[in-house]
Amino acid sequence: ARAGITSAGSRVTEHDGSTPAAAGWLCAFYGLPAGLFLDQRGEDFALYCVGPEGRPLTRDRRRTIESALLRRSLRRPPARRAGTREALTCVDESYLSAALQAAGPLRRPRPLTLAVLRSGGALLAKGLERLGCSVRRSADPGIPALALDGEENALSLWTEEQGPLSREETVLMTCLALLEAGENRIFLPEDAPAAAEGLIAARGGQAERGTAPERQRALTDGLFAACLIVRTLQRSGRTLSSYRSELPGCQVRRLTLPLRRGRGAVMGALARRFPDARRLERGMRVDLAEGSVWVAPAGGEEALRLTAEGPRAEIARELCDFMAREAGRWDCL
Repeated sequence: ARAGITSAGSRVTEHDGSTPAAAGWLCAFYGLPAGLFLDQRGEDFALYCVGPEGRPLTRDRRRTIESALLRRSLRRPPARRAGTREALTCVDESYLSAALQAAGPLRRPRPLTLAVLRSGGALLAKGLERLGCSVRRSADPGIPALALDGEENALSLWTEEQGPLSREETVLMTCLALLEAGENRIFLPEDAPAAAEGLIAARGGQAERGTAPERQRALTDGLFAACLIVRTLQRSGRTLSSYRSELPGCQVRRLTLPLRRGRGAVMGALARRFPDARRLERGMRVDLAEGSVWVAPAGGEEALRLTAEGPRAEIARELCDFMAREAGRWDCL
């Protein structure tokens, strides 16, 4: 891969980061639109395309980059135009330091005992220890637990009673931590729950959808979110369970809907059906009377992912069924 890129006249930046999330942070540091992370274990290879926010690229973004590359000349450049290669070391250490710095200082951190679950959590455990925490590698009653999803770069949380927070509750908890850290204008990811907008407004803040500044990277980066939330617990002296009790109701129903027609055609039909829907890069948010539905392409499949959100589970289910019927109706035309 290195030889092919340099022979095409491009510059290769190699690094020793151990996760796709570290590669994404490096992209943001250098101002790059995307990066590749190649994970080789024996004869097995895994290739990840990540954006500067630390999350995997959507298929549309990958196609945009591929199209831009294909429009360029495919002829092999002369030797004098061959690309260069540079190697970077200590990327994991720099990535961790940035997450700790974003969490903010604390003169006398309150000692906490936490559990880091799943394999590959060495970097997370190291960061929590630098925050002054005692880290265990197994869940025990009475202590909160954390884990990172290496591919999606998402944080998972469990309360002191071992109750798991949903993906939406983790985003809401991150917003609450940013508000307590002094952030008043918060840039939410496109697929963040609509309940986050209400939470921010109720606490005197302003919510927008778009690319977050580096100090709000916790909204898309699991390591940054973990360090920020733990620092919030240290500052306040409260438990994760007590914070969870303050989060607004956010029940979610998810569905992957296979399509016969192209998903672009169905998405376009839904946009015409709901002209007030907010069309964003990763999908479309349809606000309805009792909740909202996030509609997005399903990776490389000819399918749509529906995420319906409401204050109660039955409302979320009804909204999801309603949107599935609407999409199915246009899919049959």
